[in-house]
Amino acid sequence: GYENQYWQLEPNQSYTLSFEAHADKPQLIMATIRQAYEPWSSFANQEFEIKTEKTAYTMPFVLQAKEDNA
Repeated sequence: GYENQYWQLEPNQSYTLSFEAHADKPQLIMATIRQAYEPWSSFANQEFEIKTEKTAYTMPFVLQAKEDNA
């Protein structure tokens, strides 16, 4: 399923999305940081291969513009 969370992000700041996940069988997912409204512009994307054992994943990114609802 999908999970959405919203943050106020500042320009030229470093952020790290981190989460733990596991699956019944290995599978690929895509994590995306984007606007929470049209035109839904993406700021950062990363594909992760989710393993069968619980694993911590991280996605560092730098936001290039101010965003009040990402």
